[in-house]
Amino acid sequence: MKIKFNLLLIMILFALSIISCKPSSSKSEWELDEERQAEWRIIEDSLRLEDHKRINDSLIMHDKGYLTDNIYLGMEKSKFDNVMNKVHGRIEVAGVKLDFDTHSMNFGSDNKLHVFSLKTKYDVHWNEDTTLIIDQSQDYVDNLVEFFSKKYGEPDSTLNDEREFCKIEFAYYILWLYSTRIIEISNPYGAEELSVKIFDPAYYKGGKDVLQKLSNRRGKE
Repeated sequence: MKIKFNLLLIMILFALSIISCKPSSSKSEWELDEERQAEWRIIEDSLRLEDHKRINDSLIMHDKGYLTDNIYLGMEKSKFDNVMNKVHGRIEVAGVKLDFDTHSMNFGSDNKLHVFSLKTKYDVHWNEDTTLIIDQSQDYVDNLVEFFSKKYGEPDSTLNDEREFCKIEFAYYILWLYSTRIIEISNPYGAEELSVKIFDPAYYKGGKDVLQKLSNRRGKE
């Protein structure tokens, strides 16, 4: 798989070198710079898609559903309750202390874990003219994104409050979308509460809509 990935990179770089060698005396430096940036975006998108496929294929073959050492998707509720009691309903991920969000857990009709949900409160302080002074959530989000990115690559989708695509710094929802699991970091502006949810894909509400939007966007790139 790594060899195929390297071959793809070599082919893309070779194609780019051919494009860059074509005469373009009639174009301005600004136009040339725009073309170069567009070419690099194509390369980055191709590599990202290849990396996503590699991770997804690996998860399909090897993923046992484990979310922590003792918690996994599909575990029986009785076993889950025992683990939750042992850790007193709290775990730490990437330096962020997160509480079990029992109201958002989903055990389905088979009484097995299909949605694992965590949450934490954070402080936001405002001055007299409502200018933001301290917002802990950004540090939490940065730590969690770095943690999940090391395991699952860059986020597949970052969405605003309307669930439309946006830059990560403006995102309410940050998503990793794989065949065996969907990971969602939710950080609504002003809510003073951040959540991390890991879904069995069949239990992700609105998942088909998000996946279709992502597919449509990739088709245009």
